[in-house]
Amino acid sequence: MSEGMIFTGRAGGLPTAIAQGVVHLCILVALATLLCRIQARRATLEQSERHYRLIFDTLSVAILEHDFSAVAARIAQLRKGGVSDIRNHVGNHPEFVAAMRKLVKITDMNAAALAMLGVGSKAEFLARMCGFFSETDDSFSECIIAIGERRPLFQVETHVLPIHGPPRQVVVAFGLGPDISLDRVPGSLLDVSHRRALERQLLQKRDQLAHAERTGALAAMSAMIAHELNQPMAAIQSYADAARRWMSRNPPDLRETSLALAGIVEGVDHARTVMERVRALVGSSRIDLAEVELDGVLLTTVALMRCEAAETGTRLVMIPTTGDTLSVMGDRILLKQIFVNLITNAIHAMLNSPPEQRMVTLSLERRDDSALVTVADQGPGWDELDSGKEFDTFFTTKKNGMGLGLHICRTAVECHGGTLSRRNAEWGGAIVEISIPLSPFHQRTGPAADSVKDSHKSPFLFGV
Repeated sequence: MSEGMIFTGRAGGLPTAIAQGVVHLCILVALATLLCRIQARRATLEQSERHYRLIFDTLSVAILEHDFSAVAARIAQLRKGGVSDIRNHVGNHPEFVAAMRKLVKITDMNAAALAMLGVGSKAEFLARMCGFFSETDDSFSECIIAIGERRPLFQVETHVLPIHGPPRQVVVAFGLGPDISLDRVPGSLLDVSHRRALERQLLQKRDQLAHAERTGALAAMSAMIAHELNQPMAAIQSYADAARRWMSRNPPDLRETSLALAGIVEGVDHARTVMERVRALVGSSRIDLAEVELDGVLLTTVALMRCEAAETGTRLVMIPTTGDTLSVMGDRILLKQIFVNLITNAIHAMLNSPPEQRMVTLSLERRDDSALVTVADQGPGWDELDSGKEFDTFFTTKKNGMGLGLHICRTAVECHGGTLSRRNAEWGGAIVEISIPLSPFHQRTGPAADSVKDSHKSPFLFGV
């Protein structure tokens, strides 16, 4: 009986052992499959990393790899603490911006970036990393805001400071979208110094050409005025001599003297007529009008003026329109020259101001059927004793000024059917406002951004 029981136990144990073996085998197969998948994924990841490194290291564009994770964490803490308007917080707390700048890490760079900054190795770059970027560069403020908003693309023009040579103007661009890991954000640096230098040279050559044309026109006008005035002036001199002779007689011949004086009056009237003809000739000049987007004109003007602003430590701030693009019927070159003159005046007005106060702000907005451009500085403001004289020809408060800049600006604005006015800001500084009628298309369609609030304006800060 016991033998039968033993036999039965052996017969029942065999299927159990087989089942356990099958289970173990299945587990081993599953583990082997999982391991193969992990190895395949790791191989794919390593291949992707090698491909990334190949592109990163051999690309001719300078690339820096940033770690913004600490900045993002600090912004998240602010939001948890009740700060909802990051832009306003950044604008009102410069110490916060300085602290955030120190949290940014540059974890890697390619050979093109090392060559741009004049360093021989990554170790040398990391050892003196802070020296390559200006501490007063306000473009980093916008970078903090972009990180908080997780913008798909952030792009700004700023300066870098290589070891040797002058500062370089670069366009920095990188992605900060929700799917981007903020601990490894590659950013490109495109050197536009040569392009900006060519633009400045082009502007200078155009100014020189315009000056030569004005000089030639002035010479021709002077010759014409001299020729036209020569005859009435000679007649006036002749009549004056005759009057003196008639009056020197004894007794004086009053009748002939009266006739001579009448001739003098006639000569003066003739001279006045000549000057009116010259004024009519000057006033008949025409400009070529076409539809011009003021946003683009202002941005290109600010880009051109950035180097001149940098020489005096002045910041240029551009606040774009809140609605659609504003277009006017105008001459693009003449409009740009107006803004160049006004920005130059604003920069010169702040030469004696503390460096931290040197800022020129440009804004563009719609005002009924007109585009309103405002140029504001933080200098001493307008002298009320000179009210109304600033736009007069040859009136100037500069030591070496000619007194033609503001007069030319107002004349050019009036050629566009607009107006130019000035006032002092409540917080200090001077403000110039230019109002130009919008193009007929904008006037027909009416305001397109009435529902857009002013709080959505995004200033572009061009730090120097």
